[in-house]
Amino acid sequence: ELLEHCLALEPSSTAVQFLQTKYYAFLGKDSIVREMLEYIVEREPDNEAYRDALVSHYISTDDTQAAISLYERAIDAAHSKSDIYRVLYNLYSKEGYHEKALEALDALAKLEGSSMDITLYKLQEYLYLGRNEEGVALVKQLIAENPDDIRCLNLLGETYNIIGEQELAEETFKQIIAEAPDNHM
Repeated sequence: ELLEHCLALEPSSTAVQFLQTKYYAFLGKDSIVREMLEYIVEREPDNEAYRDALVSHYISTDDTQAAISLYERAIDAAHSKSDIYRVLYNLYSKEGYHEKALEALDALAKLEGSSMDITLYKLQEYLYLGRNEEGVALVKQLIAENPDDIRCLNLLGETYNIIGEQELAEETFKQIIAEAPDNHM
């Protein structure tokens, strides 16, 4: 009743309509929620809260393509590009768009700098694409940047194992044992 009263006072209020979508979502009326959110986002395309709610709705109703499309259109105007690139990476990877997933990770790394997480995600995408040499090179770069972190060397051994390079994996694991005999990785 309160929402209806607010709409009667200000029928064009997207804020009230947005709150109304929560009510319809509670009732399980996904098609109404989608229609309303699309209308709201169309009226206020720069409102990130509305756009993010629509993307979340698309994802929750398994319309990944619509979520990707909306975020791809919104990336230039977004204030928080990192968040959008993270979501796009996840959506691309889920849909098997591994090249696009790598592009999203590269954009994220440009914004935030490289990190262990980004490197691990990139490795995963390289391996999905069968670009094993690039994956190995990425891990070797990680080792060069973190020479005292035995986990990076372990990742190289695991990567060799995954791509079927058993001799190189064994050599790497022997190196780990020699350098850190108390390590239980």
